[in-house]
This record gives sequence, C-alpha cells and structure tokens, in this order.
Amino acid sequence: MTWILSNKIAQRIIVLHQGEKLAEGSVTEVQNNSKVVEVYLGREKIDIAAA
Repeated sequence: MTWILSNKIAQRIIVLHQGEKLAEGSVTEVQNNSKVVEVYLGREKIDIAAA
C-alpha cells in the first residue's frame, strides 16, 4: 500500500480512528507514527522501496 500524503496538500494532518484522534502532525510524523501504521497498514511497516 502506498501512502497518499503530500506536503503540497497539507502542512499538518489529523488521523482519526473510530471517531477518536489517533495522531496529529506533519506528513513525515504521521507516516512514521507506529499507531497509524498498525491501525491502517497492519502490525508491520513495509518498506515498499525495498520490496
């Protein structure tokens, strides 16, 4: 799965899960947030470039 996030779209992002704020921050901060990765991509963060 590819992240569809860009600094060109927004400076800060808020991620919601089941109506609650899960994370807030820059694109890089959200992409590297372990809770966001687990909830939306599963337990393991997969490096697509290495695959």
